[in-house]
Amino acid sequence: MNLKQFFRIPPEAFVKSTPRSGERTEWLEFCSLKLKGPQVLIIDAQFAQSSKEGFLVDLKPGVYQVQVEVANFGGDRRISRMRLLFKAARPTRGKKIGKTWTDTGTTGVCDLETFSQAWNQDPRKSSRILASALESEADFGIAALTARKAAILPFVQSGFGDGQFPVFELMQRGQRVGCEIEFIATNKKYPFGKTPFEQQTQALKLEARAEKGGAEDLWLIGKSYLEGDGVDRNVPKAMQWLTQAANHGHTEAAVTIAQLCLEGTEVTKDPRRAKALLESAAKGGSARASYLLGQLLWEGMGIPADRKQACTCYLEAANRGLPDAQVRIAQEFESGEVLPPNRAESARWFRAAADQGNRDGTFHLARCLLSGSGGAKDESEAVKLLLNGYQYGHAPSTFLLAQCFESGRGVETNFAKAAACYQSAALGEHPQAMRILGQLFKEGRAPMKQNLAFALKWFQRASEAGDAQAFYELGLMHEDGLGVPADKVEAQRMYRRAIKAGFR
Repeated sequence: MNLKQFFRIPPEAFVKSTPRSGERTEWLEFCSLKLKGPQVLIIDAQFAQSSKEGFLVDLKPGVYQVQVEVANFGGDRRISRMRLLFKAARPTRGKKIGKTWTDTGTTGVCDLETFSQAWNQDPRKSSRILASALESEADFGIAALTARKAAILPFVQSGFGDGQFPVFELMQRGQRVGCEIEFIATNKKYPFGKTPFEQQTQALKLEARAEKGGAEDLWLIGKSYLEGDGVDRNVPKAMQWLTQAANHGHTEAAVTIAQLCLEGTEVTKDPRRAKALLESAAKGGSARASYLLGQLLWEGMGIPADRKQACTCYLEAANRGLPDAQVRIAQEFESGEVLPPNRAESARWFRAAADQGNRDGTFHLARCLLSGSGGAKDESEAVKLLLNGYQYGHAPSTFLLAQCFESGRGVETNFAKAAACYQSAALGEHPQAMRILGQLFKEGRAPMKQNLAFALKWFQRASEAGDAQAFYELGLMHEDGLGVPADKVEAQRMYRRAIKAGFR
């Protein structure tokens, strides 16, 4: 049997119990390779044009057979070895003579002399031919640079993917008659969790258990199919089991289906079904369902918006202890847009979220303590909360901490620490921090040294993130020719964009 015939056999035929180290085939014929020169090149197929990237093996000219061994790991077929063998030779494997590598999961072999000559005659055409051959997701292929297939590169998918692989010489009667690349050692265990056979067995066990069990078992198998945990990922099957679980009153299953229906990427988008499922799960006590239902009603995604009812849902989820909902309802009490304004109630809910380690809740509580909104003013406690957010990379907390260091609120004034915090917040994609960092580089304010290129970069990033003043700063840079050639037309364009974005 040759390699092409072997891979024509449906994969399902190989889904069976195998050792974790796999079952190996005999050597399968791939193709012939005629060597005109004295060296064969073993290389990552993507870099076949560069002998410097590969490993060279000295072999005598002649016709060689390219052969491949395949390992079956419970239905996952992987090419485990490839060898180049002088025609009709009966070799034994000799010593290791080097190693090859791949970053693209493909390894090829070619006659260095013939392949290089053909490539150099028309590099663009050769590059297109190679790229076209490699675009296929097949386990093997041949890139032929010439019409008569004199210059060819047989290539295979390398075992489990990228890596370095040993190369051995093949010997017969003291003479080298070929070489062998070992992608998967004979004792190498399957590295990707469960094999297809093990996944199939696991799925059958789960389904048998679910059919006899209750809502929790139905939920677990649905979740397994949705996440590909121990089984092949299968969204239709996941929906089948999740629906049964939801029908048995499982709130997490109902919430999961609702989210899929709202996303509409893997199942049909259906906001009305999502709303019904979330209402049912919320009645069943799910805080998450109440919160998501609030978001749905607030935004009116495919259903009529009802922000007053959305706030009722947020409050219900907050009372059930969900930190995200506690932050959301606190914001509504603070803004007074829908609910009557109540700063004390707002601060109470921000603290409830902060007490659970919620970063947004901690930030907003610190903000309230700095201003005295909703209770006693306590700048020292606010700074402690902001330092906690800074340690976890929370950009809004880090930005507010920078302002505290700059102004001396709750801490001694320290502009060097303020600048470091502005930089950290900017790296966390905080728009205002990006713009302020740009200003620091523009002015060269210590500890920053003046760097107009950096200033321009941060103003641009801030403008892209929606900071209106950043457009104005870019306008000044273009008008004055700072870091860029002076361009009054571009400056005016930036000023107009600043006004349009809300800068006054």
